Amino acid sequence: MTFNKRCIINHKATYLFMKHSVTILLISGLFALVFMGCKNEVISTDPTHDTTKLWPAFDNTTEKWGYINEKGKMVIPAQYDEVHGFSCGYACVHKDGQIHYIDPSGAIQASMEGNEDFYYFYNLGYDFHYDYVVVKKDDKYGLMNKKFEYVVQPSYLEVGNMSSSGLAVVRDYRKNADQGTTASGYINTKGEIAIPCRYDYALPFVDGYAIVMGDTRHDCGVINTSGEYVINPGEYYLSYVGGEMFAFQRNNNYGFGLLNSKGEILSDPAANVEYEPAVDNELIGVSNTQEKFGYMDFSRNMKIDYQFDYVMPFYEGYAFVEVEEGDEDIVKVIDTKGKVVYTLPLWSEPETGFHNGLALIVVETDDDYRYRYITPQGETVYEWKEPDIDIPCSPVRKLSERYTMAGTEQALHASETGRMNSMEEFTAQTKHFSSARHERRHKHACDPGID
Repeated sequence: MTFNKRCIINHKATYLFMKHSVTILLISGLFALVFMGCKNEVISTDPTHDTTKLWPAFDNTTEKWGYINEKGKMVIPAQYDEVHGFSCGYACVHKDGQIHYIDPSGAIQASMEGNEDFYYFYNLGYDFHYDYVVVKKDDKYGLMNKKFEYVVQPSYLEVGNMSSSGLAVVRDYRKNADQGTTASGYINTKGEIAIPCRYDYALPFVDGYAIVMGDTRHDCGVINTSGEYVINPGEYYLSYVGGEMFAFQRNNNYGFGLLNSKGEILSDPAANVEYEPAVDNELIGVSNTQEKFGYMDFSRNMKIDYQFDYVMPFYEGYAFVEVEEGDEDIVKVIDTKGKVVYTLPLWSEPETGFHNGLALIVVETDDDYRYRYITPQGETVYEWKEPDIDIPCSPVRKLSERYTMAGTEQALHASETGRMNSMEEFTAQTKHFSSARHERRHKHACDPGID
């Protein structure tokens, strides 16, 4: 078992080179402040993150999905064909061909037939992001608010999820250009064009910055919310890692350096150096030229020394790390001091970061795969066996990376060939530690056509 260390060029996304492609992508973001109405007790790892202490869970008896509480009790009965995590107070569920949004009591707040009105593409849809959800109607995209009212009528070729800056990526035909030529820009929560569609591709805003690119993934720059370049376009890859720092890579060489938000070089690219963006705190995962990982703060001081073979961002004060011991890759949970608080069983992988105190892991046994919700100390609060039948993709909340591509088909396509701001996934809305084995398990449920 090994973490997925090769980035599929795009969704969570960039620049971290991982060992295998991942097929599930999620969208993220939220820094110290709470924007657009999602209340958070901690710095959120995910724009859909809220403090509803309910988690999607499968019941092997009914072969349906429901929701458990922090004690592992099924409090919303397992009756759904597919479920999503709670986002901004709502969860999207599928039952008998219908889509519903339920509140924490399980009461239906909105319903619609089929998928047509709600955006679904590689699991990027259905969740609210900063109180808005992407919708599709007649092959055009728009946004709805939490009252399920259109704030942006479906009129764009593509619309990405709302960001913490109150701006969403849109894609439409270029003005005064040949028919069929498209470009990306940004709209605000009123549906007004805030930054014109003039970029070949554009990523969501994070902490007031957005990476935009020309017709190749090598031609990247960074803009502020006024659409002004703070880092002029250059022939390199870029990814935001936190603290107004961007990892950059030149000419496809393996290894990254750092730029500040003025485009000044803080460190030149070096072989084997990679960065894992900060999420819940000011700790950035970083590797050295010997391919060992540790964590540094926003002042680039090493806080946890180079000692791991791979690392995941901190979620709620805990991170999953990988350590090679003999012939095995062992996954451990550490705290912000680097102390190991729990070692996962052999042949285990994390599915999500910690969310309201629980994380989902999968354990391979001689006979099957077991999904477990665990506490940071390793206590199992709920477990189910992966069913033999095909089950919907996106079984759990995806606590995603903060730094991902826009949730649009074009942006995702770009990620396949050269994705710009992706941290590679953790399955639930999130960064996903994925081995080749894990990828095989999910491929049938997600999209058999994806390599």
